[in-house]
Amino acid sequence: MKRRAERTVLVLILILFAALSAIYSIVVPPFEASDELWHYPMVKYVADHWDLPVQDPTNVGPWRQEGSQPPLYYAVAAAVTFWIDTSDMEQVRHLNPHVDNGIATPDGNINLVVHNPALERFPWRGAVLAVHLIRFLSVLMGVAAVYFTYRIADECLATTEGRPDGVGDRRRGGSPCPPQGGSPLGRASVPAPEGWATTEDRPYVALAAAAVHAFTPMFVFISGAVNNDNLALPLCGLGLWMLLRLAKEQEWTTRQALG
Repeated sequence: MKRRAERTVLVLILILFAALSAIYSIVVPPFEASDELWHYPMVKYVADHWDLPVQDPTNVGPWRQEGSQPPLYYAVAAAVTFWIDTSDMEQVRHLNPHVDNGIATPDGNINLVVHNPALERFPWRGAVLAVHLIRFLSVLMGVAAVYFTYRIADECLATTEGRPDGVGDRRRGGSPCPPQGGSPLGRASVPAPEGWATTEDRPYVALAAAAVHAFTPMFVFISGAVNNDNLALPLCGLGLWMLLRLAKEQEWTTRQALG
C-alpha cells in the first residue's frame, strides 16, 4: 500500500471515530455516562478553586473517589470551562433517588439523574454546556489514542535497515527481529519467522490496529464522556511509542520522536 493511500485510510478512520464518538457525546444525557456523575464535579471544583479537594471519608463530596485520581485531566477540562457559570450544577445533577443502577427491574428506572429538558436542550448553557465541551475535548483525546495505536503497530513492524549502523530508514522491508546474539531491538534485520507479519504487512496491520481500537463500542462511548480515562489512554500510547523508538534507534531526539 502506498503511503498516501495509507494516510488517507488512517484519516478516514480517525474522522469516522470522531464523528461516532461526538454523536454519543451529544445524544447521551448529561451525567448518564459511566462515572460522569462524579468526574464532572471534580472538574468544577478545580475550575472554581484551582486547587484539589481534601478527601474526607466522612464527607466524600460530589466527586467521591474521583477526588483521589490524578488531576491532569481535571485541570485540562477546568482550563477549557472555567469561564462558564456552572452554579446550576446541582439543578442539572439532580440525583434520582429511585434509580436501579446496575439492577434489572420491571420498571426500568435506570436514569442516574432526574432530567429537566428545559435545562438540557440546545443551546446549552451552564453546567450542561461545560459537560458537552469537556465531552468534545475527550473525543479529541480519543482521536489521539487511536493515532498512537497506529504509530505503535507501525513501529513494531518497521525495519532498521537502511544505514550502516542500522538506524534510519525503517521503510525498506525486512523485520526488526535481531540476529542471534543481538539485542532485543537490534540494529540488524533478519527474515521474520514464517507466519509472522512482516514489513510488507505493516500498513495493513497498523491500520487494522487503529480500526479495532477506534471502533470498539465501549471505547467510542467513553470517549464521548467526561472521564479521566480519556487522557490516560493517549498518554500511555504516546509513552509506549516513544519507548519503542528510543529502544530501536538508541539515538533519539524530541524532533525524531514527533516524526
